Amino acid sequence: MIFPGFAATGPGWRKPDRRDPSGARVCLQARPEDVRKAAPAWLRLWQAALMASDAVEHVSKDPGENGAMAGPARYPRIMLLLTAWSVIAVTFAAQGWWAAMLRGSPQPWWPSLGYSAAIFSVWVVLTEPVVALVKRIERSVLSRGRRLGLYIAGFPAVTACHVWLFAMLYWPLYNDGGRIPSPLAMAERMLVPNAHTNLIFYAGLVLIAVGEAVRERNGGPGRDRIERAHAPVPAPTRLRIRSRGRVRDVEFDEINWIGAAGNYAEVHSSTGAHLIEESLTALAERLPDGLFARIHRRTIVRLQFIREIRSQGRGDALVRLADGTELRLSRRYRAAAAVWLRRE
Repeated sequence: MIFPGFAATGPGWRKPDRRDPSGARVCLQARPEDVRKAAPAWLRLWQAALMASDAVEHVSKDPGENGAMAGPARYPRIMLLLTAWSVIAVTFAAQGWWAAMLRGSPQPWWPSLGYSAAIFSVWVVLTEPVVALVKRIERSVLSRGRRLGLYIAGFPAVTACHVWLFAMLYWPLYNDGGRIPSPLAMAERMLVPNAHTNLIFYAGLVLIAVGEAVRERNGGPGRDRIERAHAPVPAPTRLRIRSRGRVRDVEFDEINWIGAAGNYAEVHSSTGAHLIEESLTALAERLPDGLFARIHRRTIVRLQFIREIRSQGRGDALVRLADGTELRLSRRYRAAAAVWLRRE
């Protein structure tokens, strides 16, 4: 099997010649004790895959939902990735095994499959981050040429990550019986031979992610989520107040005016007066400017409830409301009168 310069050595774990008679490359030797030492690598790889999946779900989650995606909902995604890459691993192992048979130098099946599974297990970890990054680039305002440049620049980075992860996880298993002294030496040995296969799979992931981004832009399954994420937050229509240990909502249209009452504020509405445990200044920050205006340091009125503004000289005025209430408009807040006049 012509993987990145390696092939399986067989169930006898015998160190073969560096080249078989057909000229095919052979792989590094793996001994039973190496397999036992490398067993925790599979657990670390599974944990890394779940962490990558969680990270991508957290970045792309729907802002309208509370928290990240529910725990069980992430498993169909990661199981789909495991299934897809497992099928590819078996296919490549079978192709290498069959090619070796045709050359007259058969290779044992299970070591070949194990090495193929190790190679593609690293792609399980890399798939979600690569796809998420490509989709974020596609959603940006960058030109097509710049996006293409980023994808080309990403290939050596992804290849380096793939080789580095493989060497860190599987060096105890594929160190050629100790002839490769360190994971770094294994990474250096694998970098160039792995380039062609990594290019194929990296390009495939980029095309898949670009296709998903295009479908989302054109009304695909993810478009609703994207539109909700960028949709403007609807303006509030009511005021939540706390009064005497009770919390209630008062519609803006029901509020007539609000006056200061010491350190508190008193809301005068069509349903009565409500003394709330909040200063007038703090309350003013929660009211929409287009509906309410401050006419005095002690008074806020709803603009639609004003019926008349009568000047009293020196910049002061008297504001008469629809229910007959008269309130003072100080010269400091004359802009409120201009807003009301423009509405008329």
